[in-house]
Amino acid sequence: MQVLPTRGLPGQTELSDIPTGWDHKTIAEIGRVVTGSTPSTSNYSFWNGAIPFVTPTDLGGTKRVNTVGRHVSEHGLAQVREIPPGSVMVTCIGTIGKVGIAVERCCTNQQINSVITGGDVLSEYLYYALSFTSGKLVRIAGITAVPIVSKSKLLTCGVLVPPLAEQRKIAAIISSVDDAIEKTQAVIGQAQIVKRGLMRILLTRGLPERHTRFKQTETGEIPEDWATVPGIDLFRLSGGYAPKAMVFNDQGECLFVKVDSFNHRMNGTLIRHTAERFNEINNPTIRTATSGSLVFPKRGAAIFKNRVRLLGTKATVDPNLMILTPTAAYVPSFLMYLLIHIGLFNLSDSSSIPQLNNKHLYPLLFPVPPIDEQEGIAASILAVDNRIASEEDKMIGLSKLKRALMSVLLTGEVRVTTDTEAA
Repeated sequence: MQVLPTRGLPGQTELSDIPTGWDHKTIAEIGRVVTGSTPSTSNYSFWNGAIPFVTPTDLGGTKRVNTVGRHVSEHGLAQVREIPPGSVMVTCIGTIGKVGIAVERCCTNQQINSVITGGDVLSEYLYYALSFTSGKLVRIAGITAVPIVSKSKLLTCGVLVPPLAEQRKIAAIISSVDDAIEKTQAVIGQAQIVKRGLMRILLTRGLPERHTRFKQTETGEIPEDWATVPGIDLFRLSGGYAPKAMVFNDQGECLFVKVDSFNHRMNGTLIRHTAERFNEINNPTIRTATSGSLVFPKRGAAIFKNRVRLLGTKATVDPNLMILTPTAAYVPSFLMYLLIHIGLFNLSDSSSIPQLNNKHLYPLLFPVPPIDEQEGIAASILAVDNRIASEEDKMIGLSKLKRALMSVLLTGEVRVTTDTEAA
């Protein structure tokens, strides 16, 4: 490898290894940059046409730009700058570094700069190169109220550029992983639709071919042999503790669950991992709930995320969460899916800060199917949940693979063999 000085980000002076036969080009050397703008929203003739109007929310995740949002007319396009197919779009105001490739002629708002490449750099290769270096764009923007990478700054940014044949092969390899990611995302999306439909049917109509007669209740129409019982006779509710009241231990046998615990990938239907743990013996005044109790948010915007989980082991929660321990009348996993189906937001009050407490849940009537039917319903929905979890694990693996490939291929650490070289 030959060593050449880096020309790239402002203020960057260190040397960088550049593979033999590669170059380091600024965006100004690669093509021209077009900053988007928005047609007047007061002129209706500019809108409701067939030409996509791209905003930052339409970028990210994959190289394909989402074009299902707003559209402008030919008249509206004439008022702004047209972005041709194949242009590489980069968000440069607010959210920095989201990248996509225009699949058709379009226009963008002013938060996006579009790079229209010349013949020496493939759009797809530049897309991956800019995605790989998006962190550098964030650093250029700096820490301000509204981060900005101006057009002039973007033009000075540089990327490593191999010969065209190598660009094409690198883009094809990474793109094959991207295609697998998109297919996996589609499977997850379809499974989530199936899950919602399954919950709607099973939690109101029961298991297939089991019921022929139904009754109207306060909870809606349900099978005739299902009971309706007040919450106070079905479960017990308890609150949580402030962290300052706890003595934590990384090796503790109990979990301390917080709202952000729901975000951990291991906590799908069961809470199995938390940042803080504790021992009961060192916290004698702290009540714990056992495996099988339910946990969900009790206040604030988190209620609208409608997340209900089962505890996988002994635990307590912080004051923003509530523990629900069902009686023998309920299979815990069935009750979890029932609460998700009903919607926590439908059970809470409508104050400026939503609240969900004993007074909301104890008086309500809940449907109670026979235990064997609860088990069958929960098992059917859990099977779909397990499929979703499996595909999400696959997504994580593919994303790691993509990052690893980008790291070695876009830097030339690993060189690809082109068709010409193979011949």
